[in-house]
Amino acid sequence: MLKLKDYYKVLHLSSTASSEEIKKAYRKLALQFHPDKNSFPQAKAVFQEINEAYDVLSDPVKKNNYDFRLNQSFQPKTTYSGEKSNTDNHRPFHKSPGKQKFKNKDPYKNYALKGKFFSSFVFFFCLILCIDYVISQRYDNTIVEDISRFEAKTSNYTDHYNHEVQSSKIDFNFNSETANSITPYDTISVDITPIFGIVKSCHPISDEKLNYADGFSIYYPFTFLILLAMAASCASLFVKSNETGFSLSILSMILFIIVQFLLAKS
Repeated sequence: MLKLKDYYKVLHLSSTASSEEIKKAYRKLALQFHPDKNSFPQAKAVFQEINEAYDVLSDPVKKNNYDFRLNQSFQPKTTYSGEKSNTDNHRPFHKSPGKQKFKNKDPYKNYALKGKFFSSFVFFFCLILCIDYVISQRYDNTIVEDISRFEAKTSNYTDHYNHEVQSSKIDFNFNSETANSITPYDTISVDITPIFGIVKSCHPISDEKLNYADGFSIYYPFTFLILLAMAASCASLFVKSNETGFSLSILSMILFIIVQFLLAKS
């Protein structure tokens, strides 16, 4: 004669469990062993057994009949000899945090965390570049005392001339596409950033439209790279997917290297 399954054992409860305890235990186990959320091969069988136990124990009439039959049984309140509950068979699986962690391990998680740290640095660095541009300082009626020029050649860009200027108010460097621009004793106005010392504009007092500093600079014509690096680094910090976050971190890293190169050339 086939013995009764111990549904209390299936739900990990005692025979004196209340209806509220039965419902709570069912919800916990059903969520844990639901086939859509548990990739273990026998999760479906365990889930069916949990539903079967709850169907009986949640109905007062069925529960009374079941309790009476169970009390008449000679077996203790466990599954008959030779057969174990599916939940017992696979309990080490769902109670072993080490195995479960290995099963659900995301290969991009660690890389994404390191990428977020670097992305934070890129974002704040580019933010400082933007602030530096906005709070640039202007020096009017500056008299040029001395100026030296040298040609800067690169393989990717048109030749530019670097000008080292000593003036009555501030000493500065700027790039220009022409060698003959300002001369000693000229009176000029200079707009320069306070943090990185990049000249945004340098023009004679008589003509504000003539900008001597119209050459290669991080702020011209490559400003969009700063904004793009900020956008990529910011997105990598808030995106939910670790894989996408890691990819955005790589992109922000590449853009950061390019920005550093352009900043060195400015």
